[in-house]
Amino acid sequence: MLMLLRLALKNASGNRIRTVLTIIGVSVAIFIFCFFQSIQDAMSRIIKDAGEQNNLVVMEKVISCPSNSYLPDNYVEKIEKMPEVEIAMPVLLAVSDP
Repeated sequence: MLMLLRLALKNASGNRIRTVLTIIGVSVAIFIFCFFQSIQDAMSRIIKDAGEQNNLVVMEKVISCPSNSYLPDNYVEKIEKMPEVEIAMPVLLAVSDP
């Protein structure tokens, strides 16, 4: 085991540029992985928090998919004037496959 460690240190110190580039490459890969993982966790938390609220989605009568439904802009004002509604907000929905 000690012989293998000596050989690894000898090879690492023999070509310092390659060693530094390898360390930089591994560091960048770990950073990118952690960065995208944190974005995914944040998006999941946002979606989970939004689902816990009392939300109502209004769509066209014959359309069952929110991404294909279109309502005129003045509907927001009409819905907001209803006494049961606290806030009405238009949403632009983009759908992608995971």
